[in-house]
Amino acid sequence: LRKRLEQMHQFRVQHEELKNVITKVLPNSASAAEAEAEADETLVQDPVAEIDAAYELVRGLDVLDLTAAGAAAWERATREYEDSIDRVESQITVKLRDRLGAAKNANEMFRVFSKFNALFFRPRIRGAIQEYQNELIQRVKEDVARLHEKFKVRYTRSAACRLAQLRDVPPVSGTIIWVRQIERQLDRYMGRLEDILGDTVQNNVEGRRLKEDGERFRARLQTKPLFEAWVQNVSARGFGVSDQPLLTIVQRGRALHLQVNFDDSMATLFKEVRNLQWLGFSVPWNVASVAPKVKR
Repeated sequence: LRKRLEQMHQFRVQHEELKNVITKVLPNSASAAEAEAEADETLVQDPVAEIDAAYELVRGLDVLDLTAAGAAAWERATREYEDSIDRVESQITVKLRDRLGAAKNANEMFRVFSKFNALFFRPRIRGAIQEYQNELIQRVKEDVARLHEKFKVRYTRSAACRLAQLRDVPPVSGTIIWVRQIERQLDRYMGRLEDILGDTVQNNVEGRRLKEDGERFRARLQTKPLFEAWVQNVSARGFGVSDQPLLTIVQRGRALHLQVNFDDSMATLFKEVRNLQWLGFSVPWNVASVAPKVKR
């Protein structure tokens, strides 16, 4: 009896999981499938309804019947259930491969995988798209490698640095923005990897290796050390605002000159404080308090 109850529990868990996933992946499965079924009578009109109907075959059984006849009825019902599920999976597999085959580029393939990846725990569906998985995993691997090379170039030699200078973004803030942009790109690539493999990333050798490589790369994209180094440098320099007038007239020989009593680094400090606070960093009071004085 205990064994039968355990079988029934496992059966119900797997059924609900499959039904929920199909409902999520194919929310309009009934109307879409009916249109396709008109052209092909072998297709299941409504996958969710088919799964529910298959479950009814088992639901009506007396699971407490442990006789030979009861065991035979259980095996027969579960076999018929699996046959119905096979038909549903076959239809989904055909639809999935058709969409992948019709994809014009890798981005369209990624969108298809993103929609169907919740079903990849089913062996038949996972096996049907393996060739496409390998191709797209290689694409993600190449994208991550290019991101590595971009990071190795460093911010000061990047096009982003020149653009930041045109927009009057100071160097430390510009570096942090640049690193965060790379991190967002890495997140997008790792998200694509999950779209391709679903919950089976750890079971795929290339996928697992690529994910580990991505995590190591992410560890190098920490912006907090950059901020802390800047705070330490600013604190050590001891910025202060001079009490001298901003403009003074000085005589050099017989000529009069207008002298500006302002350190350019003070302007950079004000911009850094403003941008770093906007980026979410908590600038120490001894540094932040200088910025308003510089602005005035």
